[in-house]
Amino acid sequence: MLDSLGPWLIVIGAVAGGGVGLVLSRRRPKPPSASKEPAHPVGPLRPVGPSAPVSLAPQAPPLPPSPPPHADASTWLTYAQGMAAGQEEMLAREALDRALDLCAQAMHEARTEGTIALLSQALGTAAGLSAPGSLARAHALLGRQMTVESDVEGAHGHFLTALDLYEGQGDRAGVAAVCDLLAVLHTRVGDPEGAETYWRYALSLMTALGDRPEEARLLGRLGGVALHRGEWHAAADLLREALVLQEGLGNPLAAAHLAQDLAGLEESRGDVAAALDFWRRMHRFLEEAGELQSPLGQACAAAFVRLEGLR
Repeated sequence: MLDSLGPWLIVIGAVAGGGVGLVLSRRRPKPPSASKEPAHPVGPLRPVGPSAPVSLAPQAPPLPPSPPPHADASTWLTYAQGMAAGQEEMLAREALDRALDLCAQAMHEARTEGTIALLSQALGTAAGLSAPGSLARAHALLGRQMTVESDVEGAHGHFLTALDLYEGQGDRAGVAAVCDLLAVLHTRVGDPEGAETYWRYALSLMTALGDRPEEARLLGRLGGVALHRGEWHAAADLLREALVLQEGLGNPLAAAHLAQDLAGLEESRGDVAAALDFWRRMHRFLEEAGELQSPLGQACAAAFVRLEGLR
């Protein structure tokens, strides 16, 4: 019987095998079409988190806006500090110098409220910027204001620091300017010898630099010291040299002041004719400067009346 069923078993097995294969093929997932991307593409593993790296470095504060042209010294100093914090050193130095310019202008106009506090801040800013020129200037300005406020010790310390800074930079003009300030300080405390020493050193520097206006001014300063000490010949020589320079430079008002000193010197020596000659020159200088109605012009007019009566 089995022999008679043999061919049928082969047929039945083939059919059954095909049915099982059909069932398995229906359960097996179809391979993805080449035209479609897989739902979950295979790629390198990435850490969970933001795609862009996060910097841990501190963020610099936003830079402040540039002050308007009419801003005061405090505003420019604040701007300089903001630029320094933002690593904008060139802009910071420029703003610091602008603040120092405005401080100097305010001091010249006797508007000095808060100047010492402001300049003290400027010192710190200049030191942080490694700006020795600005630092020296801030020390010199502080010394000037302390001289006005009769803080002799404080002024002297700032002047000496400024002098060292300028010398370290090889800035002869800066050294001469501070020597001038030190001479004024010595004059205020009644030390004409100390003042003369500083003025002579400043004069030598300005002469070497060929700065004729400063040379003329310093000659006048030294002439005034000699006049104060009663050294008539030395005073006359210095004042005359200064007068020639100022007249040649076209500075009639400065020349008028020197002519007044020389007129007073000649009066003290009893030479009325020479004194009148200098008063006349003073009158001419004041006329050129448009200052005949000034207190200096009134002093000149009074001198004419006084000396004409002595002739």
